[in-house]
Amino acid sequence: MSGVDWIVGLDIGGTFTDVYMLAPDSGRTARFKSLTTADDPARGAINSLMAAMDAAGAEPDDIGVVLHATTLVANALIQRDGASTALITTDGFRDLLSIAREKKYDIYDLSLEKPPPLVPAERCFSVRERIAADGSVVTPIDEISLSQIVDDIGTSNVDAVAVCLLHSYVNPDHERRVAAAVRDNLPGIAISVSSELLPEMREYERATSTTANAYVLPLIDGYLARLNREMHDRNVAAPVFIMLSSGGISTTEVVRKFPVRICESGPAAGAVTAASTGRLIEAPRVLSFDMGGTTAKACLIHDFSPLVTTEFEVARMYRFKKGSGLPLRIPVVDLIEIGAGGGSIAHVDQLGLLKVGPESAGSEPGPACYGLCGVVPTVTDADLILGYLGASSFLGGRMALHTSLARGAISDHIAGPLGLSTDEAALGIHAIVNENMANAARIHTVERGHDPAAYTLVSFGGAGPVHAYGVARRLGISRIVVPQSAGVGSALGLHLAPRSYHLARTLIGVLEALDWTAVEHAFSEMTHEAADVLKGAGVSHRDITFTRIADMRYMGQRKELAVTLPPVKLNAKKTTAIRRLFEESYQKIYRRVHEGHEIEALTWRLIATGPPIVEARELHQPVKTGDAGTPTGHRPMLFDGWVTPRDCPVYSRLLLSPGDCIQGPGAIEEIESTIVLGPEAHAEVDRHGNILIELVPGD
Repeated sequence: MSGVDWIVGLDIGGTFTDVYMLAPDSGRTARFKSLTTADDPARGAINSLMAAMDAAGAEPDDIGVVLHATTLVANALIQRDGASTALITTDGFRDLLSIAREKKYDIYDLSLEKPPPLVPAERCFSVRERIAADGSVVTPIDEISLSQIVDDIGTSNVDAVAVCLLHSYVNPDHERRVAAAVRDNLPGIAISVSSELLPEMREYERATSTTANAYVLPLIDGYLARLNREMHDRNVAAPVFIMLSSGGISTTEVVRKFPVRICESGPAAGAVTAASTGRLIEAPRVLSFDMGGTTAKACLIHDFSPLVTTEFEVARMYRFKKGSGLPLRIPVVDLIEIGAGGGSIAHVDQLGLLKVGPESAGSEPGPACYGLCGVVPTVTDADLILGYLGASSFLGGRMALHTSLARGAISDHIAGPLGLSTDEAALGIHAIVNENMANAARIHTVERGHDPAAYTLVSFGGAGPVHAYGVARRLGISRIVVPQSAGVGSALGLHLAPRSYHLARTLIGVLEALDWTAVEHAFSEMTHEAADVLKGAGVSHRDITFTRIADMRYMGQRKELAVTLPPVKLNAKKTTAIRRLFEESYQKIYRRVHEGHEIEALTWRLIATGPPIVEARELHQPVKTGDAGTPTGHRPMLFDGWVTPRDCPVYSRLLLSPGDCIQGPGAIEEIESTIVLGPEAHAEVDRHGNILIELVPGD
């Protein structure tokens, strides 16, 4: 992107806000990491941006574009602090959210908990109307019924309304009429319509996604308004683009309408960083490991692209139990996220067992060692005691850590009750959080039919490089890569993400009897809509790549497979080729096919992709060779199997050059993170400045 001085990546996490700035023409970069301002994330974001600009010597007019990711949507859904929302659905389906799928995600748990709906029963309304599965009108809208519902909502003190009527994915007319009635009579109330957000079959997932979207609409609209106001007040006139959960960048207009699509925007940006790193080092199988202050995320990357799914759950009641969360039918990078971060709180449970997380101390008050009135022991406190973090070098020395406060918290709450020394308790906390993350990554990988030991672990985030060694050992992974600027990895990934948009339409039929004219018409509609969205993001039509996908299954099965279609006009003559593509995918997963069995297509998807704001080559410039790296100091560190701490070397990443080799144990510090090298680690700096770590077991 020529003629622009600085491109900004701005990522708000649960504990830290990260900024990564790049001037493409010169290759200059600037980074900044600070605690997230939980009471007003926009304020912290702007303060971090201004601090990064000061470090770069940049003026407001020098900012060309701001790329943004945030955890606000996910946090609102997890903490249940979104807008007061009402749901309007078809008569007879008022209890849709409560009934859900009538399926127990654990049939042996007699005290099983289900996530409560975002909309309570008293705010669920049903209008007399009915559309059939073929789109025909069975019962016209009862205008008297609709008027009464609008009046009831007006006295219910709600801020948002979700509209989700039966079979609206094939005929949206009734939903549009209901939305218009609400909009005309209740101005100022946010409205989310399922046929706009998710024109797909399966009414329960459509309803949960639409209510979730309505639930966060006022929150995100207000946040973006504050962010724009703060930028305007500081004379930053650059356009803002937002990271979607699918791994692509889009406009604020799209996000204001469909905020649920940014539920995993920060983690998705991190996955883009891992994919780019994998391509750089020619590693086609990558396990992305992103650990921040609040959560840890793992994602599989095959052939340099993160896996994307449309099945996603947020706010699970149980960490690893599928079905225990709120289902969202949105395009999202296929990742697993658990409450395991630097701020995760350690405690002794009623059985006298040491537990870590999922609760977090967050940014306020944070870990005890921050000295911000936090008193509970956290993972960061343990890492400080073990010597993995430097008390005077955290965040480049801008934030001092207090070892005495960390020792006091762990001694009082963990070591004392368990009869351990403080060092033993700290080692136990570190080991348990590593096992939690490794177990999550193992489940995520094995459920998809893969062996985690066959992957390269790409680690980033503020705490990721600290724990990558322990996680890799537990997974049997022998190779770790820590990219440059790993501590702000998601902010960096924003630069590399393509501008993209996902759309879908449901048209059901067996391959041999499909209305291919209707299918092509649906793709034509989606193509024009996606092109308009990407045009708003600065992408010309000639630079857009369109990928067509069909969700198909054998007739009678419940589960579909997403099959990429050939880039040609679809008609009856292509039926044989499409069947072959489906059966090739089916064979890969199930190791068999059902010859002659009818294949049913349900949903047709279009992915429109444009180029990223920044090309990878502009970020991954070769690092100049300098003098051989030597330790900048030493400090006592403690690893598994050691009885007492030992003095270990500490290196500055800024002083390392390509070809430098470091044998563990030790640590490599950069401003935003620290790479911990255990006794079995051998590290080398490649020509792009990545730290390549091989785990070589000792005798």
